[in-house]
Amino acid sequence: MPDPDISLDLSQEEFALLIEIVFLSYWVVCGGQEVCHEEYGKAVQALEQKLYQLAHRQGYQQLVEFSNERSEFVPTAALEENSQARAALEFFSEDCFWEELVRRYATVEVMRSMTPERWESLGDDKRLQLEKQQEELIRQAVQKHGLHAFVRISAEAGG
Repeated sequence: MPDPDISLDLSQEEFALLIEIVFLSYWVVCGGQEVCHEEYGKAVQALEQKLYQLAHRQGYQQLVEFSNERSEFVPTAALEENSQARAALEFFSEDCFWEELVRRYATVEVMRSMTPERWESLGDDKRLQLEKQQEELIRQAVQKHGLHAFVRISAEAGG
């Protein structure tokens, strides 16, 4: 059975990094919404509030502050806009955006290459295989042509 009294010995830098990690996790889990509605998101938000409250009490006002409007602790503008966590979040968000764009575009291109009946007759494994092949073609085209690849792919497909 785990020890109910958990303690963690952190330097000031490590604790500040932990606050940034909590900030990142909240954005990933809750999509930046003020309130998470999923159970897991609610648990993340509750833990975030515990750590933000502790950070505020320990003098980390450069990272967290109390919002009277929201009646909770929130990241400061310095944490939200000017931290390494923000840079990591922007990289993560951009990567997710492009991956999702390629994935959805590949699905559309595979669907456009056949009749609706043929698409519906394919099993999930075959659809996934065709989509993965198309994703790779799209990635290669983007590496070669940049964003113009999406226009080229569409034109080649007759769109």
